[in-house]
Amino acid sequence: MTHILYLYKAGRAERRTLADSPDEFFYGAAGLGALGHEVDELDAAALGALAGVPAPDQISGALWKLLAFFLRFLVPAFPSVIASHMWSPAARRRFDSADVIVATTTGQAIALCALKRAGLLRAQAFVLAMGILADVSPGIQLRLFVWLLGIARVASISKLEFAFLRTTAPRLDLHYLAFGVDTRFWTPGVPANRASPYVLSIGNDRNRDYATLLAAWRPEFPVLRIVTNHRISGPPANVEVTRGDWHERALSDVEVREIYRGAALVVLPIRQTGQPSGQSACLQAMACGCAVVITRVDGFWDPESILDGDTCRLVPPGDVAALTSAVAEILANPSDAVSMGARARRLVETQFDSGAMASAIDRLISGKEAVPA
Repeated sequence: MTHILYLYKAGRAERRTLADSPDEFFYGAAGLGALGHEVDELDAAALGALAGVPAPDQISGALWKLLAFFLRFLVPAFPSVIASHMWSPAARRRFDSADVIVATTTGQAIALCALKRAGLLRAQAFVLAMGILADVSPGIQLRLFVWLLGIARVASISKLEFAFLRTTAPRLDLHYLAFGVDTRFWTPGVPANRASPYVLSIGNDRNRDYATLLAAWRPEFPVLRIVTNHRISGPPANVEVTRGDWHERALSDVEVREIYRGAALVVLPIRQTGQPSGQSACLQAMACGCAVVITRVDGFWDPESILDGDTCRLVPPGDVAALTSAVAEILANPSDAVSMGARARRLVETQFDSGAMASAIDRLISGKEAVPA
């Protein structure tokens, strides 16, 4: 049995206690527990508390405040706050109990690898890469981050990012890991409350491109329901905006599933990015049997399996005309949309299930096999 410690964003660990909630945002933790591993977790707030700071965004310790001052000029992207928490004696004692530590954010990954490089971490460092070097400028920052990551096992959840990392940092212990959603939770079904036909767009990450979506939305299209915390200025008459936030649970997971089930189509507009943006929402919608239109960005996770016109529609970034055309085509052929949604569900069941993701992490941690991209 391996003791695996997951590091999460603030507020994520408490969601493990919810009874009716999907498991994908814990990145295989539930499945690893079922496989016999001892799985523990620390989110950013708990890590800060161990370091003795009242908020997860505060630097711990006078020495780290001084170091952060210089790092701000030398390596602006270095996660000084997270590193200060990890280097605290209490956090290091907690880390010493683990065999493997899984970092699920870029900041945690870089700080964890710095701790390992300093010889202060016994555990294996396991990094989930989600655009990990996408926003790092070439030069000293990039070389430093690549050197730090070289001490960890790195698993990319995007095939395109895997190819980028293989080219940029060929010496990394790099593997492809298919991100999976909870197909037992996200399922097709008839919504409890049938509403008038609508199209859904959902998501809060910084790469959502709602401006392009609004520009593409025609007056004759059905109501567009946008579920987000982004500020939407002056939406047209056939656009409704609902506040939705995963961390604050403005909508429950069950409510989100009902919204997916009632949608005639799900549209996910993404700005150009090297991150696998929109991945979870797309796979959730597909698991619910929805037809999906999504932007194919540089960080798109699997262009070999998720094919345009088969299990979804792919459009170029920022292309208003292409987005309008794709939406109009699907809305004009509802039977084709149903068939696309059924194919999408089968694809997620076979290739993008959270249980399969846990099994793949188990193999990578144990060294039984590498996962080919």
